[in-house]
Amino acid sequence: MEDSSVPGLRIVRGEPMPTLTERARPLIPSPAGQGEGDGARLARLLNAFLLLSGAVTSAFLVLAWSQLNARTRLLTGVMLAALLGIAALARGGWTRLAAFFYLGGLWLFVTLSLWLFGGFQTPAASSYTVVALAAALLFGVRGTAVATAVIVVSSVGVAVADLRGWLPVSPPSGTWAALAVFLASLLSIVGMALYATAELRRAITGLRAEVEERRAIEARLRESESRVRSIVESSPMGIHLYRLEEPDRLVLTGSNPAGERILGTPMGRLVGRTIEEAFPALAGTEVPDRYRRLCAEEGSWRNEVTCGDDHMRGTYEVHAFQTAPGMMAVMFLDVTERRQAEEERRRLEEQLRQAQKMEAVGQLAGGVAHDFNNLLTAIITCARMVQEELAPNHPAQPDVAEILASGESR
Repeated sequence: MEDSSVPGLRIVRGEPMPTLTERARPLIPSPAGQGEGDGARLARLLNAFLLLSGAVTSAFLVLAWSQLNARTRLLTGVMLAALLGIAALARGGWTRLAAFFYLGGLWLFVTLSLWLFGGFQTPAASSYTVVALAAALLFGVRGTAVATAVIVVSSVGVAVADLRGWLPVSPPSGTWAALAVFLASLLSIVGMALYATAELRRAITGLRAEVEERRAIEARLRESESRVRSIVESSPMGIHLYRLEEPDRLVLTGSNPAGERILGTPMGRLVGRTIEEAFPALAGTEVPDRYRRLCAEEGSWRNEVTCGDDHMRGTYEVHAFQTAPGMMAVMFLDVTERRQAEEERRRLEEQLRQAQKMEAVGQLAGGVAHDFNNLLTAIITCARMVQEELAPNHPAQPDVAEILASGESR
């Protein structure tokens, strides 16, 4: 199928052409925060969550220290120590492993709190929400699904243990302790939500900048394509486009108006054919193999090609070069008349040289004849003088007469 969106340049659609955005992507500088990888984003989120969890846990200890029993103090202290260890692990470059340990530590802390201090009757039951939210922000949809499944199983296990009386009996928590647990969970959720909102705004800002930059680049590309299209359409040289397909099929994919004008053949019925099918006169020459090598290897080739079939008759100056891997362009110009004029000029120059040679020979011969005539005139004059001096019956008279006869018959 031909692409008629570009007047005068027909290109058969084969493989999908890249969009302007896809071609411009390598040229677009990534806005702040958008060029970072998943590892950098995960490290930034993990550091923020570690700082938030450490601050909330420390505040919890300060607010409820007097109402916490020894087990609660120990468990909370272990949690703080674990957060420090995870932070050290993250600074060492083990970010993803540290994030797994962080989520595992949160889950284990909440589960042990429920198991040791009365199950879902304690304020710590709401802390599972913090685990699910952290999993969603750190590991996305898959992390949320896994964390939710683990929380559901853990919750069911704690509930069954509570119903069967397996959980230890714990004295009710004081008001300040319950308030501290509630505030710790609330602050953790709010802090993570605020940080997620900031990340979202940061991403939106980066996307807006990227969209604007890409729009500008697309506009420049459209302007550049318009200029190139104008140059191609108005070029006095014919242009053919080829694509190398497997196995070694060199297919004609397009032509500009000059290509049709030079060859005198509409390219519409030739586009989509192999070079041998479109131009049979080239089948037995080196041209198809040269073109295939150019499609496979970067480079260019310049030569003159003489053809004599229905589509290409005459002598063409050809300049072929690769435009992309597997694709190439051929620029050609009919130089038949120029070559004929050069041949005629060389023939006339040769005739002129021959005429000049003959003129020089004639001048030389004329000069020799003139000199010879002068010598003969002197000989004849002397012979007449001798003839007059000799007696008529002198024996030398016949010889002198012979000399006069030969000189006068020149």
